[in-house]
Amino acid sequence: MDKLFQIHCSQIGKISGHVGLTDNQTIKLNELVERKKLGLKPLTANMELELIDLIEKKNNPKLPETCTTYLKEWYANDREEIRSKYFDKGNMVELDLIDFMAEQLNLGMAEKNTITMHNEYIVGTADVVTRDTIIDVKAAWSIKTLHDAVTSGIDKDYEWQGRGYMMLWDKPNFVVFHGLLNTPEEANYGVEVSYDDIPADQRWVAYKVQRDVTIEQQIIQRVVECREWLERYDIAVRNSIGRLHT
Repeated sequence: MDKLFQIHCSQIGKISGHVGLTDNQTIKLNELVERKKLGLKPLTANMELELIDLIEKKNNPKLPETCTTYLKEWYANDREEIRSKYFDKGNMVELDLIDFMAEQLNLGMAEKNTITMHNEYIVGTADVVTRDTIIDVKAAWSIKTLHDAVTSGIDKDYEWQGRGYMMLWDKPNFVVFHGLLNTPEEANYGVEVSYDDIPADQRWVAYKVQRDVTIEQQIIQRVVECREWLERYDIAVRNSIGRLHT
């Protein structure tokens, strides 16, 4: 291939997921194998099919479908630019949201980071970098959107993103901060929406994640697996494209 695969921190969640058998599947496989070995109670037809499927997954582990879908898009450079009113609001209020975050978390002042960091495996541009913490700010579209973030806990994709940032900047902590600011009219079909009547402490929620180098090694291993998959995919494409198949 012409370029080496690196994953952006914001996309790490798309290549995550279990490869091979889960713990429960391993237990089930062992139970079926033992039952068949003893022969005291024959396996049903469905059990035989399940056994074959589990053995295949164990012997030929595959990347998750969401991962391979992303890799195909990356290979083809065929990812659409995401544009929406939610995305536009996030861009428009980002600097104000950083100020709001700094005030609510008692940081004093915080500046927007503009430095992109990378290593051999990942690349990313964090929102805010402090002495010991990486902070990413997410603009809530509405009160309901904020409450969804409050009640659902940390989004796994944001957690993966933060783990990438901690690796790149060598920091022990990551915080994702969801804040509700006024919606500019430019992001909402000419209608501004104000939330100034809501107390500040009811317009945000934040989640903290601590660094885990073991998980970082899992990210690195997955990037290596993605590169191996892409090499095979590249060969398959090059060997088949532009040819008459009969």
